[in-house]
Amino acid sequence: SNKNTTPLYYNPENGHLAQYDPISGSLYCMYSQVDNYQWNWVKWKWCSDLLESKSKGNPTFWNVFFETDQGGMITDYKGNALRVTRYGSNWGVAYTAKPDFVKTDTKNSPYFFICS
Repeated sequence: SNKNTTPLYYNPENGHLAQYDPISGSLYCMYSQVDNYQWNWVKWKWCSDLLESKSKGNPTFWNVFFETDQGGMITDYKGNALRVTRYGSNWGVAYTAKPDFVKTDTKNSPYFFICS
């Protein structure tokens, strides 16, 4: 059902994954915050969609890879994988995880892929 989904927008020119709030007219970018942890929930922060914000050192920069005809993956500015929980009390919540952690990350049957 679409009442439990939020449209996301990807700007390939600056790497932003964002939500648009039609009431306020604001754009909120997905912000990675893994830092020194193995994984962490993403945040949504107000952002400008200016091209100057494209930077590999920017936590709102995302790489989208179409690797196969069945989908691909998304990584943050540090190469951590974007994941979404499939089950549990945090169903549907996005988080980023370090590559080594992803290999053993099965607690909530996480997944994320992009259909091409």
